[in-house]
Amino acid sequence: MNRIIPLLCLLLAACQDQANHTAPPASTADVVLPTPEHTVSGDFLLTAEARQLEPLNGIRHIIIHCNCEKQDVVRDDQLSQLMLDISGENGSTGYHGEQRVPERMQPRDLLFDRSVQGDTLTLQSREWLFMHHFTRITRLQVRLPSRVTLRFVPWSEEALYRRSPFNSP
Repeated sequence: MNRIIPLLCLLLAACQDQANHTAPPASTADVVLPTPEHTVSGDFLLTAEARQLEPLNGIRHIIIHCNCEKQDVVRDDQLSQLMLDISGENGSTGYHGEQRVPERMQPRDLLFDRSVQGDTLTLQSREWLFMHHFTRITRLQVRLPSRVTLRFVPWSEEALYRRSPFNSP
């Protein structure tokens, strides 16, 4: 019996010591951690710039669909093509959770989709809106010859929402 008591004390001490230790951390191969440059808590804002050139062969009218915050039109009769200098943003406002974000905004997201019907060139921005998230054009400079008419048509909020990549077709 005298030998059992020290043995029990030794076992009890070992159990208490084990309880005070935390398990060793898992290896990095076992744990997938978000990378700081791809995860943010709350809002984010990315910016980009792009230039788009469009031939004007036979074009007399241009219609631009966009919600461009700032529009600057420069008439230059030396030009034989339409030149668009575009600045924009992709981000979120009022978002309260963690979210993955791209490393940078792609300039191609600012380019306009084009269609030609007769002598009219129609350009449509790739702007969109979905709850807290958006892609928008903040500045658009349009350079074109004076012989070509130009009309801006803003997107409705409903149209911006329908254009969101988060909405299924």
